[in-house]
Amino acid sequence: MCKKLFFSGSLLLFTIITHAQFDISIIGGIHKSTITPAFLKYPDTSISKGKIASTGIQLGFNAEIPIKGKFYFRPGVIYSTKGSQWNQMYDTTNLVAKTKNLKPYDKNRIKPYSLDTKLHLAYIEMPLNLMFKTNIGAKTKFLIAAGPQLSLFYNGYTDVNKLSVSQDSLPASEVKTYFTDEKNTDLPIGKLSGRYRTLHFGANALAGVDFGRIYLTVNYTKDLTEFYEEGGRNYKAGTLGACVGIYLGQSGKGSVQAKTTKK
Repeated sequence: MCKKLFFSGSLLLFTIITHAQFDISIIGGIHKSTITPAFLKYPDTSISKGKIASTGIQLGFNAEIPIKGKFYFRPGVIYSTKGSQWNQMYDTTNLVAKTKNLKPYDKNRIKPYSLDTKLHLAYIEMPLNLMFKTNIGAKTKFLIAAGPQLSLFYNGYTDVNKLSVSQDSLPASEVKTYFTDEKNTDLPIGKLSGRYRTLHFGANALAGVDFGRIYLTVNYTKDLTEFYEEGGRNYKAGTLGACVGIYLGQSGKGSVQAKTTKK
């Protein structure tokens, strides 16, 4: 239902703006994403942990609708991926005393030694920005924009790789190792704890240079509401990246205009 409303709203928005003179552009870019707090299988139980950089992409289109003077309304519809990856190392000798919520079998027999937790998420996002654009050269303009952003969950997965060890009670017994790969491509959706939000809200900002038919921007986004909650931890995402845009018509000259009928 939320997806239908989101796409219906997108269609309605761009149906409305076809009655005005505006520019439209396609965009593509990359960004690094962060998830706070750290998205871990067993939070706060490892003796050391390390973050692996997570790179995502964004693809979509924007419209630029003149408001007055150098100000524009800049809505868009963008496909964006984000996530995180962490590696945890454990002290197996003290794991039973330190770790909560482990199954009895794990406590008594098999103990994690290292754990790799990867989260990958994809969204259809709609930024609704107010943009200021001004000339800084004969064919060059500086632009800056900011505004709210809606994020609709598209798909995602979690992938947990675990290396575990076990040993019988005798000190001289052999240490055995086990490797497991737990991948979940059917993430639960909803508002309850342990489920991913279908729709959440954030803010975004960008600044860049417009060269006429092509523009380059630096982009920043930050979730204002959580996309996931579990165990009292509210997870939010942020991205920082760069993007290139290409106008489909003549930039700044109303590449798309409403048709009028002469009487």
